[in-house]
Amino acid sequence: MANLALLCRTHHRLVHEAGYGVQRTADKGLVFSLPDGKIIPQGPDSHSRGNVAAIKLKNRRNGLNITANTSIPEWHGEQMDHGVAVDMLLERE
Repeated sequence: MANLALLCRTHHRLVHEAGYGVQRTADKGLVFSLPDGKIIPQGPDSHSRGNVAAIKLKNRRNGLNITANTSIPEWHGEQMDHGVAVDMLLERE
């Protein structure tokens, strides 16, 4: 079990069906390689969840109160008033 890595479906298929390689390093990181054996350089970790405590602190400092209901829209299915939308966008310029 120590050699398992969590991969999305696409990357799992690349490793098992397209000849790409993945190896665990001594520090428990992962190194990926192309089918010809060339190492794929590590890119920036843009999908990191980050430090939750630091994110909450930053949100608080910025006046953001994010709760379980934050992403629930206040829209009830009524038709959009395009005139109002355009006026609001123009105000932002």
